[in-house]
Amino acid sequence: MTERLDVIGNEKKQQVDEPALVRKNIQRILNEWKTLKRVQLQSGKTEDYPEIAFLNKKIQEFEKDLRTLQTNP
Repeated sequence: MTERLDVIGNEKKQQVDEPALVRKNIQRILNEWKTLKRVQLQSGKTEDYPEIAFLNKKIQEFEKDLRTLQTNP
């Protein structure tokens, strides 16, 4: 009986849609970067600050990655 449950568990693990999971994780991280940028700007920092420039760079990278994954599923 335990062997049968292990086989069923392994089949379910193999059915995970990895590209969808990766897209979801990238979207989640992208949203976090955007939230952090918004909070930094609300705290009085401007686009000239190194922290904001870093966040802009990361946001652009993740948006590019997300577009790439959406066009090449």
